[in-house]
Amino acid sequence: MFESYGNDNTLLDDWTGSDGAMSVVLPDGRVVWDFSDTFLGFVNSDGSRPPGQPFINNSMIVQDSGALVQTLHGGTAQSPTSLIIPGDQNAWYWVGDMTVEGDRLRVFVMEFVRTGPGPFDFHWEGNAIASFVLPDLTLENVVPTHGENNVMYGAALLEESGYTYIYGTEDVSGTEKYLHIARATSGNLLGAWEFYTGTGWSSDPESSARLLRGVGNGFGVAKVGNRFVLFTMDSLVPFSAELVMYSSNNPEGPFGNRKLVYRTPETRGDRITYDTHVHPEFTDAQGRLLVSYDVNSLDFRDLLTNVNNYRPRFIRVKIGR
Repeated sequence: MFESYGNDNTLLDDWTGSDGAMSVVLPDGRVVWDFSDTFLGFVNSDGSRPPGQPFINNSMIVQDSGALVQTLHGGTAQSPTSLIIPGDQNAWYWVGDMTVEGDRLRVFVMEFVRTGPGPFDFHWEGNAIASFVLPDLTLENVVPTHGENNVMYGAALLEESGYTYIYGTEDVSGTEKYLHIARATSGNLLGAWEFYTGTGWSSDPESSARLLRGVGNGFGVAKVGNRFVLFTMDSLVPFSAELVMYSSNNPEGPFGNRKLVYRTPETRGDRITYDTHVHPEFTDAQGRLLVSYDVNSLDFRDLLTNVNNYRPRFIRVKIGR
């Protein structure tokens, strides 16, 4: 589905590749996918990407009746910009997970600013929630939200038993990242949150505890049967090829029972894989969960040589009950 849409040159302001691939079902049955850094434009017949194609920091694709039908971005078709843009012209937003609250789509975004010329010379500034009015998906506003203890909240969301569970990552270093968990009553992400201390819930955001070590900046949580499963690329090793799963009897954990699910075959040389997401709405008739991960390259030329070097991959995972 993504290959046919991305390679179709009918429009030249639509998606041809990105990282991030989170999805949510809208009340009318459509699906929205959101992405961080995104290429738009033209794809050559040999699968290469011409230099100079539009590149923006976030976008969405609307899926309707099993087909991708529209890319949402800012600006114009001739001069596209990111869909969600912070007030600081030197900053940008990368996106997190999404949920629907009534006639609003809530999207977590993380603000970053550049600190130098290198590809990893940037710094996280804070978190916010962007709201889109349904069904037209018109951006309404962007409201700052919690980021205490340096937690990038919104890496994953889960609706369960009257709460929206908000999973976040405290990114200390490339190989030292910790899971944190907060929650809000369902339909009230812009209201009061509670924070998991490791033993209970507190209204004090500073009491949020470091939980599981080894999560990525993006990961996925889903309920399967009576268990809660967390999928992530193993961040204990830089740019690891190991996609792993942890499980728990509760949405707040503790998450344990680490299992190796998959070794990403794309990881070699300059090519890297990272940020795993789950898409339970696409669970198939055999009960297999749909899981995605990002592919990228440390050499920008690879993204031009082959568009598949910057597109998500999808796998099916059968989880015992």
